[in-house]
Amino acid sequence: MSSLPPNIPPTAFIDYVNPREAKIGEIVEFSGHGTDSDGYTTDYWWGSSIDGFLNTSDNFNSLSLSVGEHTIYFMVEDNDSEWSLPAKKTLNITSPYTLSDFDWQFATNNVVVIYPSDNTPKPLGCAAAWVSDWTASAFVTTKLQNYAEGLDTNSNFVNQTSGRPLGGEGLGIISFGGPMVNPVVKYAESSSTPSADRAPIVGYEDGGIFYFQLSNGSSIPGASLPFSVINHDEDMFVIEVYMDGSGRYMMVCYGFGWKGTYAAGKYFDTTIYPNLGSCNVSWMIAKWQDTNNDGFVNNPNDGDTYTIIANMHA
Repeated sequence: MSSLPPNIPPTAFIDYVNPREAKIGEIVEFSGHGTDSDGYTTDYWWGSSIDGFLNTSDNFNSLSLSVGEHTIYFMVEDNDSEWSLPAKKTLNITSPYTLSDFDWQFATNNVVVIYPSDNTPKPLGCAAAWVSDWTASAFVTTKLQNYAEGLDTNSNFVNQTSGRPLGGEGLGIISFGGPMVNPVVKYAESSSTPSADRAPIVGYEDGGIFYFQLSNGSSIPGASLPFSVINHDEDMFVIEVYMDGSGRYMMVCYGFGWKGTYAAGKYFDTTIYPNLGSCNVSWMIAKWQDTNNDGFVNNPNDGDTYTIIANMHA
């Protein structure tokens, strides 16, 4: 009896990913097909280098892709349960909200500034904040024309159960302080928060190391520091802007420790704000170092070193 010939695997083809560059929240169309010389195709699989699994149809639409340059993968399976090699295309998803738009999103807009309270109890079980989280925000609030301010324990500003900030569409919301002390930030970074409300960057601690990562769980090279140096001679901070699910413009600034949060305010005041036109990024992560060892958070080029670790260009 003669043996059956070996199965020939199928071949996958991406017909189109359209458009190849889109802003976050825009619809992207995907279409692909497969061929099989000794049978027929039965199943499909789409994936992304950033978001992972996407879909199992030959064509579909998506408007929930994360910001970044994606490699899109498409595979087909044949009637002998063998998968093809992946076909690949690149797709760039950008953010329409950047620090360069600070003036119309925040400076001349109606804004609510939410401070993390230095008293407990607080929403989501957050800890008491340092007063420096308040003083750091002054480097931003001095640029605002129309704003109200209040604590995260004020039910007029923050939902005391969920930590979600309150306010209507088009409002600007600014908050300093990280997820340990700020329920607004803790809500924005929680994996259980609806994706439309989530901030692009998440801060967390694991085994005595503090990290920043993308909200989809992807790591950011270099965006970590051991607890032993934080609030001493080094710290790291994030400054980010995005739109939440209610159409509010959000700005979040904080460091791993209080010195990082204070450094974020100084960096915005001295480096970002005077150069808004060229600051076409939706978020940035920077490392602060007490280079002159005076124990104080100095301005950039005034004794301390600020190094950009990562950012996301629109």
